[in-house]
Amino acid sequence: MMTAPAADGRDLFFGYLPVASRETYAAAPADVAVPGEVSDPRVQELGSRVGDPLTPPTVLDTVTDAGLVLTLSVYLLLDLWEYLDRNLPDVAAALESAPATVFKGDKAAEKNALMQFLKTEKLNDEKIALATALGKVAQTRATLNQPEGADAGELAALGFNSDYHLKEDLGKPATTPIIDTQTLQNRVAAALSAEVPPVELPKIDTQSDVRYVLRCVYERPQCDPPVRVVSQATQPFTLAPFFDPDAPGRPVRIPLPTDVSIAGMRKFKKNVSFLLSDGMRKKMESIAGKEKDLITNGGGLTPTGGDFAFICSFSIQIIFTVAFFLLLMFVVILNIVFQWLLWFKICLPIPKKLLPG
Repeated sequence: MMTAPAADGRDLFFGYLPVASRETYAAAPADVAVPGEVSDPRVQELGSRVGDPLTPPTVLDTVTDAGLVLTLSVYLLLDLWEYLDRNLPDVAAALESAPATVFKGDKAAEKNALMQFLKTEKLNDEKIALATALGKVAQTRATLNQPEGADAGELAALGFNSDYHLKEDLGKPATTPIIDTQTLQNRVAAALSAEVPPVELPKIDTQSDVRYVLRCVYERPQCDPPVRVVSQATQPFTLAPFFDPDAPGRPVRIPLPTDVSIAGMRKFKKNVSFLLSDGMRKKMESIAGKEKDLITNGGGLTPTGGDFAFICSFSIQIIFTVAFFLLLMFVVILNIVFQWLLWFKICLPIPKKLLPG
């Protein structure tokens, strides 16, 4: 708590109640496990980063430009190596400098099995080993991670060619994975440390029917005997939601990224979360097939005569909801230009009972 002098010369103690979204609690992975899903978030991340993009039908199916396929492939390989560097740093180091390393110590057998799989798994019609490709991107990652990244010409100068493609036939849908992503996931899961990191979940429930009270605890532990005074509880109160209709209009300024290259986009942190409630899911189901009615039903907004202009004021709550749906639509449409679907999202299943709201 902080102090401020009162009019009578005494000290007035005051403090702030933190209610921002950073206030989270760490839930054990076993508590957030969904039946039928992998409970280790590290394995789920590997599936989202590598397994899903390379499991047919893949995002690369519609890409016919060889240079673009090479660029996407190299950065997907870099994603895999950086994942290993975070979670299995000794394996990543061995891939970069000493692929013949024999691991010792904790999970040594599992790491050796993973390395053996990476050495025997081949890319693009058996042309190059996955371990070799990962070692190559690791050795050139400083250049690959520079602002604006590397295009097909720069990749060729670094020694990357069609052997590194994660796609066999340009312009044709893949029928089988270019690499065995399921075995990769199993080998990595076995080699990971037994200490599973916790999952950060929202701590404070902002539903309108949830009430809180505050008490102040004043302690003087150095007194003899120690003094502890607990105040009476405050009046019950609720926490205002972010989109509180009675709150002052908050200015929202979102600067757009300047580096929109593939290398730049893959480095963006996936730290914006949409919590899709059960009620919202039901609304999504109910809207299917009625899009035309929603768009064409103008509700008599068209003037019947004279010269008119409109000043339209929109609800930020509705804009935010609509923006989420439009985001998904335009991400797919603009993928033709930016090729960003491979790095768009990571989805981890969380039991609904553990989430506020």
